[in-house]
Amino acid sequence: MTIWICNPFDEPPGDGIPVLRYWSLAQAFVDAGHDVVWWSADWSHLYKTQRAPVSEHTGFSVRLISVRPYYQNISVRRFLSHSDYAQNLVQAGETAVENGDLDPPDWVIASLPPLGTLPAVAGWKQKWGTRLGLDIMDAWPEVFEQLFPGIVPSCLRRLCLHPLKRNANRSFQLADRISAAGETYLQLARQQAPETPTHLCYHGVNRNTVDRVASATPNAPSNVHLLHLGAMNRGYDVYTPLEALCEPGAETWELHYAGKGNLVEALKQRCEELGVSYRVHFHAQLTPGEVRDLMGGCTLGIVSNRPASWVACPYKAAEYAAAGLPILSCLGGEFDRLLREHPLGLSYAEGNSADFARAVREALQREWRITLPDIFKREHTYPALVSFYETERGFLSAEV
Repeated sequence: MTIWICNPFDEPPGDGIPVLRYWSLAQAFVDAGHDVVWWSADWSHLYKTQRAPVSEHTGFSVRLISVRPYYQNISVRRFLSHSDYAQNLVQAGETAVENGDLDPPDWVIASLPPLGTLPAVAGWKQKWGTRLGLDIMDAWPEVFEQLFPGIVPSCLRRLCLHPLKRNANRSFQLADRISAAGETYLQLARQQAPETPTHLCYHGVNRNTVDRVASATPNAPSNVHLLHLGAMNRGYDVYTPLEALCEPGAETWELHYAGKGNLVEALKQRCEELGVSYRVHFHAQLTPGEVRDLMGGCTLGIVSNRPASWVACPYKAAEYAAAGLPILSCLGGEFDRLLREHPLGLSYAEGNSADFARAVREALQREWRITLPDIFKREHTYPALVSFYETERGFLSAEV
């Protein structure tokens, strides 16, 4: 089959680039014998810079759609950029087929977000007989409710977001099959498309990542090093681990922040106010190898996504598990269930530094045997996702 994967956010293949969901999915389709084109954007969501053209990588090609740049993740300009992506994708795809440059796709698998891709390409169903797949990465627009001030009633929030919700519902209804990075997202889809086959596929990690991390884990120091891996912005409970360094019994704990975000400078200032700067380490954007080395020297990993963020299961969960790091999380919901079922760690109450310290002490008293669950092993989960789209009939709920 000819597969077109439509996602503008993940970084296409390149030196030092982490292998995320759509690189993994494209490679899995190629390994199964299919022709794959990944339609990305010429603007990098992660680095906020122009992307250079990408040559074919191990059997699949990457084509860049022209979009306007944006510099804030939450901005009108970002939504306009998404509109550019959808409109220009239709034009670029149809031109490539008409010129004989590409074969018409048997499947278009579009990520959500962005919201408008699947409605934009819906005409290809009739034009070429293309089937439409939707792969849900995040709960849009539900996640935006947390951006409103607390005094705004929930009914007014939903009213303001109604146009975006209508767009998401349209995508659910257009899709021939729906996959997602969390059961939480599939539940949203089933409300609008209860008869559409669905499939759960967590982000996970690659086997070579597991092997390289596991070799470093036994050298972890005996003292307590806490690791926050990822963004530092309002969607994360980043202050609570910092405040916990002042709790009784935490005098020797050290905290590592690895990533970037608009709260970095505020966190550094808070370190000064608390007098703990010498125990807090800020790491700039790291390469995948540097992240593995850092995890190998830490004791516990933190998942500080707020419950209101609608995150089902973040990438870092599998990375921590691969490193053998017990997880401390305030996320709750689906992820709290995963922590308990496998088991991978403990929960703490969002915004409660005393409860965070309690969770650290409890985690230190346990004898953990963290092993990577099958649901996080990409060598199993992504071929299963490919099979879901290959299978003519599909199936209603396949958890791998």
